[in-house]
Amino acid sequence: MDADSTLSPKKEDYVPKYESKLIYNQDTDLKILAIGDVHFKISNIHESKPMSANIISIAKEMKPDLIIALGDLLDKHSIIHVDPLTMAISFLGQLKEIAPLYVIIGNHDLVNNSAFMTNQHGFNALKLWSNTKVVDSVYKETFKNKYELIFMPYVYPGRYLEGISHLSPENPDEPGIRRCHVAFGHQEFYGCKMGAIVSTQGDKWPHNYPLIISGHIHDYQRPQCNIVYTGTPMQHAHGDQNNKTISEFVLTPDMPVRTMCVDTDEDNTPLKHDDFANNLPMELGWNENRIDLGLMKRVICYINPSEINTWVPPQNKIVKLVIRGTTSQIKGIAGLDRLKELKDLNIRIVFKTIEDDNQHDLSDNTTKSGPQLPYLQSLELAASQDQGLQKLFTKIFGGTTEPKRAADKMIGG
Repeated sequence: MDADSTLSPKKEDYVPKYESKLIYNQDTDLKILAIGDVHFKISNIHESKPMSANIISIAKEMKPDLIIALGDLLDKHSIIHVDPLTMAISFLGQLKEIAPLYVIIGNHDLVNNSAFMTNQHGFNALKLWSNTKVVDSVYKETFKNKYELIFMPYVYPGRYLEGISHLSPENPDEPGIRRCHVAFGHQEFYGCKMGAIVSTQGDKWPHNYPLIISGHIHDYQRPQCNIVYTGTPMQHAHGDQNNKTISEFVLTPDMPVRTMCVDTDEDNTPLKHDDFANNLPMELGWNENRIDLGLMKRVICYINPSEINTWVPPQNKIVKLVIRGTTSQIKGIAGLDRLKELKDLNIRIVFKTIEDDNQHDLSDNTTKSGPQLPYLQSLELAASQDQGLQKLFTKIFGGTTEPKRAADKMIGG
């Protein structure tokens, strides 16, 4: 099968219509399509096809001045599988026919996270393509004789300004100064959120420095006024937030070119640099339009073993089913034909014993199915399987909890 044909949407697939909310003057403004981490990999090929097709469809309608892939096109560092690579090349090949394409190399495209501005990645052949720039070292370009953009590949946290310093200074009298309107990259910045973790080792970026538009972080966020993480176009895991988008940016002549100092203090904090442009409001001269691709969302459903034959999967969702019960209950359903039927529907099934599941935290996009035991009742239920543990439970918590009968009824006890 032709690789390009795998990215063509089927008739029944939903392709969202592009509707811009932004004012755009073709003569004076700069329109940019920014695409976050797509992570083509063996395990998500089925979901990646509609994602890719919808991005291409939207890009054709949008007609941007340039398209930027913000890194992590692949997933396994130095291990490159043929199918994901083929999909990535086909995807990028179609994008470059729509507008000039800039491919930022992310950490998952590199051999490891410690690589620094190297050509050791799987996209070197794209350097021979027309209308394409592979960004594996810092690069600067001016668009429409006005807009100065910097492109940076992933570098290890703390080395971002070191990478920027590899650009030649515009003014020999200011060797430590660089200027741009926007910098695009794939970087961890101080204060960004990675799930429950807030970065403390990411690069610090003064609030009056140029706007950063970055990949690397999978959930959309603006950790400060001049940093935008576009997030991923689709959920890569069931725990991901479900508000996934790509972003259209429009820059206008009002946007000031800002100055940054590539020198840092002993704490690796950039030195302050104040001039007239740097003190202008950060929101001046640019706007963003987030575009939902209309892809199926991932959800997690929880049931107990007694519900397996009556549970109805949610429609038009990518489902992970967690079956929670005692070891004996789980063994009792292990051979049911119903499990095979659900797996044939591409439902991922995970078994969890109650003892291992007491501290499970449901995310915002989790779908609950069936009654759920409170933590203390679950703990008591687990302790009741062993006389010694039951005595210890009674000593600590003062005896049996009142809703014990309801708990027994829920699990069929």
